[in-house]
Order: sequence, then C-alpha cells, then structure tokens
Amino acid sequence: MVSIQKLKLMTLNKIKMDNTFEQYYLNILLSTIDERIIKIEDECKTSIEKKIAYKTILEQISKQYNYGK
Repeated sequence: MVSIQKLKLMTLNKIKMDNTFEQYYLNILLSTIDERIIKIEDECKTSIEKKIAYKTILEQISKQYNYGK
C-alpha cells in the first residue's frame, strides 16, 4: 500500500528526474559536439549550409541548457 507521503515524494522525484534528464541530454549534446562538427565539415559543401548547421547546434545546446536550469 502506498502512503500519502510516498505519493508526495514521487511528485518531487519526477521533477528532479526531469531536471536530471535535461542535464543528461545536455551532456550528451556537448560530448558529441566534436563528432557533429566533423560531420558538418564533411557533409556541408557551402558556407551557408555550414552556418545553418552550426547555428542549429548552438540553438539546441542553448535551449537544452535553459531547460536544465
């Protein structure tokens, strides 16, 4: 049987888990950035394509950083 206190803790743990997941995903983005840069350099032919790809990476990291706060 689940007590009321445990139910209250589950809610807090869910919030904690969401923040932890957001930080974990940010760590994944940052740890794979070198691979993503190499992929951009190999696949993007024009400077405009590279600029868009780099901007996308920075926006993803910034968005994820703000979620993790």
